[in-house]
Amino acid sequence: MHVYREEMHKYEYFLDDKNSLRYNRLEVKRDDLHAICICPECEEELPFSLWRVGDFLREKLVILRSDDPEIKRKGDFVLYRGKVYKITDDYNGRVYKLTENGRWLNLLHLILVEDELIADILGADLEGESDA
Repeated sequence: MHVYREEMHKYEYFLDDKNSLRYNRLEVKRDDLHAICICPECEEELPFSLWRVGDFLREKLVILRSDDPEIKRKGDFVLYRGKVYKITDDYNGRVYKLTENGRWLNLLHLILVEDELIADILGADLEGESDA
């Protein structure tokens, strides 16, 4: 994952005893609210904040195109690569423009269903739908 964050550096410039220009760095401020997260696979900007990077890397948060051929969907649940995810209400239906291709895509924001019993039941149901 690549993350771009803005930093502001505060310097004090002054002239020394020999009239040479010198400076001291006084402060560094980071703007974490305006961090840009870049997908390591497609190199596109990801539509979530810096605070979700850990979940993304742990595959607890997945961002997929709604027409991804690897997903099996039923209502608010998705089976993807053997794991069950819930479509989050926070992002459902939002459309994002991805920078490289300049296309508007409907992206699903999926949160891993961590309760194993529920995941097994939902997974079997989703698998059964594709076999029918």
